[in-house]
Amino acid sequence: MIRALGALLLCAAAAPPVCLAHETITTKLTWTRDIQRIFIRRCMGCHQAGGPAFSLGTWKDARPWAVAIREEVTARRMPPVSTVKGFGSLKDDGALTQEEIQLITDWANGGAPEGDPRLESDELPRLWRAGPGPEGERLRVRGERRIDRPVRLTGLELGLLTGGATVQAVLARPDGSIEPLVWVRAFRPEWGKAVVFLDEVEAPAGSRVVLLGTPGAEVEVAARPAPAGVNPRVR
Repeated sequence: MIRALGALLLCAAAAPPVCLAHETITTKLTWTRDIQRIFIRRCMGCHQAGGPAFSLGTWKDARPWAVAIREEVTARRMPPVSTVKGFGSLKDDGALTQEEIQLITDWANGGAPEGDPRLESDELPRLWRAGPGPEGERLRVRGERRIDRPVRLTGLELGLLTGGATVQAVLARPDGSIEPLVWVRAFRPEWGKAVVFLDEVEAPAGSRVVLLGTPGAEVEVAARPAPAGVNPRVR
């Protein structure tokens, strides 16, 4: 979706997909009213004509793949992101919400109806490109790292992780508060090697960035100096 539709669909591309033409329609959800808008926002950065993956821009494109798409999104293999939604706040978070997953699942289970073809959108989002990494000095973290001066955390570089690694990064402040930063599950470097926080995260002097999960995992946290006399916003 944000990049490619995964091994299941790529392998299936070599054979004709299962035809759904005679399935009974058991849902009021339709492609034109409920589903296409999700695909435009989450999938068509790659899945469009001229993109790196086959088109899912129209009902005729998507309907033959409805069952395979359902399987991929319910397993959270698509869109292909390694981060767990809701643990920390990330910029350009491409993961589906639980509501979006449920809508796609119910639509596919209900026969994947089109709806009113006059409502089908011809909107094409820009092709997906990896954005710039987080700004600031890189501080390597293995296990945990104490921060000796007040900074604003802008994101994490994940390129030091090995494939399949799972880590949770949290910020432990001197006042005892804990803030989740990012949860990376079954890391795959081809799905992106950096995350940028939606808002910069205040880390007073004496804060610790702590990694939980795969033993020996390492990341680099990006940090900028906190301006003197200004308290960075806490998310």
